[in-house]
Amino acid sequence: MANLDLSPTQSSQDGSVVAPTHTSAWAAHAAPVGAAVAHRPVVSQSWGRCLAAGLTRESMRLAPLSLRPDLLADCHTSHPLMRMLPIFRDLLTEAVHDAGCIFAIADSAGALMWVEGHPKIRSGAEQIHFVEGADWSEESAGTNGPGTALAVGGPVRILGPEHFNEAVSAWSCAAAPIWDPDSGKLLGLLDVTGGNPAASPAMLALIRATICTVESELARQLAVSDLAAYRAQSQLPHLTGGAALVSPGGRVLAASSGLGLTRLSGLVAAEDGSSQLPDGRRLLIEPVGATGYVVARFVETSEHRHPTSLVRMSTLGRDTVVLEVNGKPMTFPPHHSEILVLLALAKDGLTTEGLAAGLSATPLNPTSIRVDMSRLRTRLGELLTSRPYLLRGSIRTDFDVVADLLAEGRIGDALSAYPGPLLPHSQAPGIVARRAALHSQLSAAVAASYDSHLMTGWLETPWGIGDASVWEALAKLSPEGSPRWSQATDRARAIRTDYPTPVS
Repeated sequence: MANLDLSPTQSSQDGSVVAPTHTSAWAAHAAPVGAAVAHRPVVSQSWGRCLAAGLTRESMRLAPLSLRPDLLADCHTSHPLMRMLPIFRDLLTEAVHDAGCIFAIADSAGALMWVEGHPKIRSGAEQIHFVEGADWSEESAGTNGPGTALAVGGPVRILGPEHFNEAVSAWSCAAAPIWDPDSGKLLGLLDVTGGNPAASPAMLALIRATICTVESELARQLAVSDLAAYRAQSQLPHLTGGAALVSPGGRVLAASSGLGLTRLSGLVAAEDGSSQLPDGRRLLIEPVGATGYVVARFVETSEHRHPTSLVRMSTLGRDTVVLEVNGKPMTFPPHHSEILVLLALAKDGLTTEGLAAGLSATPLNPTSIRVDMSRLRTRLGELLTSRPYLLRGSIRTDFDVVADLLAEGRIGDALSAYPGPLLPHSQAPGIVARRAALHSQLSAAVAASYDSHLMTGWLETPWGIGDASVWEALAKLSPEGSPRWSQATDRARAIRTDYPTPVS
């Protein structure tokens, strides 16, 4: 019976695993099933988990695909780690390519969302199903870098035959988990796969340094979002019964005096904004500021359920506004839709003159505006006030959602939340200006994303196909002379010729 010779020089404080030579490792793994094989704890424990899950080395198959193409596309546009792709590329691409390796980003379940690196190595990795969408958790693929890093919650190195599945024993890998600075939960992991260099201490150090940079950037973006949400709320000191400003991950950023809470996780609001904690206390949940932030207000059982109206306004990709007031939808004709959007844009309200200027470049009869406002008040009741004209309650528009997502750097999420331009056929000056501004924000973010998936997605839309700046950015990402480079270059040139100013 052969044993692995694990000398002290091969130990590491991070619990990573590396076999000294392929020869000794192969000898150890060629031992009969059930024979005593000397592994470092992290490997032997992983093999134990695999056996306990009903896996056997004789019956192991290649990693299955767990993400359908549509789910994988959603990951590319909305997963927080995919927004960090430029950082991964900047820090890893050269070193990983020179080492003859590839790097992968996986989600918290071990499914690979992104694989990139040396073309020949990537082609070879496809033969063992190390591809986007494949499930490399221990339960599906046995002992391996991504799966074992997820299982132990820390960095690991796996060299060749230390894999539980003999079909992948020619490969080595190193991986480490990535954590969400908001919720503290696992976001996913970073893996480098290839030959022996992939499992070297230097490669694992590079992985950990890259993760530190990514987590720092996530924390920086979170701080920006926290500040925006904090500035957006102003009622906490005045609310009775206790209230808290809560982040998407459940952190309490601010609270009424004496509330004594640091976390409120898992808040789920009904259509009317109400919620309830496991201890029976009732809450009213009100969206505020950046996407996902809420004010959670504790209410007494005798208190009215709707002290303020919760209003959501849908305006994108449509000519008729839909208002949801406390969960109940109302649709408005185009002209009244323009008025509602202008009121939503004016946080302090509008005079008759201000409303007229936003509606038309030519003077409007003040009487006709007052008639329109009277008709709107009939439908909206106390939600609409006069002197000045003002929408009361907590107003959350879909164009604000898109702008907030862009401010957080969540470009893929912003594109998903953007079904089309704001009231696309409106010629009201105030609407045209906001529509163009939002389009420009989206265009600039996509062009600067360094992400060909986001760019092609934008360019495939009716409102993005004429965006010369994004075509030019896509050309820069494409190999010169390639079909995509030629198409992008030609389209950008044609647009610049036909439209000297950007299309919006």
